[in-house]
Amino acid sequence: MTVSRSTLTNLVKRAIDLLRPVVDAETDNVLRSRVLAMDETPIKAGHRGRAHIEQVLNDQFAGTLISDGYAAYARYAQQQEGVTHAQCWVHGRRYFIAAQNDHPERATEALQQIAKLYRNEEDIRTQQPTSEKKRQYRLEHSQPVVRDFFQWSRDQLKKGGLLPSDPLTKALNYVLSRKTSLTVFLEDPEVQPDTYHLERAPIFLSKRNGP
Repeated sequence: MTVSRSTLTNLVKRAIDLLRPVVDAETDNVLRSRVLAMDETPIKAGHRGRAHIEQVLNDQFAGTLISDGYAAYARYAQQQEGVTHAQCWVHGRRYFIAAQNDHPERATEALQQIAKLYRNEEDIRTQQPTSEKKRQYRLEHSQPVVRDFFQWSRDQLKKGGLLPSDPLTKALNYVLSRKTSLTVFLEDPEVQPDTYHLERAPIFLSKRNGP
């Protein structure tokens, strides 16, 4: 059956109008979450910046916002009362992977330290502890790893001999400049250490507080 372009356009518009209340209700439900993970999917015709983040969150979210290293998220969180910013260890890890060709030993050492965190997370998933026991496990097992990792990173920069453009310099500066946001997950059992789960999911997901 051949349908005119005007008819198709009208049908799409009517469908959008019918679906809009559903989308609005879902968005409202997400924004009432205590922990929210956000990621963006760049497209050539799209806009990627703080204005988009503000449009989506619309000053309705209060809690922990997990994101990658995109600076617009950090700027948004800094100026929003009640918003804590957590960042992604996987994105930091990628910088050290990029530095492996030039600094195989040191980059590999960094990756091994980060891997310890994920072994701990795997243990947590296996044990399925309560929230408080999950928090205690992270503080006991992951907090020392994180502390040693950042100290190691500072020590690498103090050694000197690295140009600002060096991939290892970029990796070290990346994680050190995000120390506060990379450690949020240690104290909050509902916060994931990364946004990796969004790679195969919609643009934003949430974890509601409580059952």
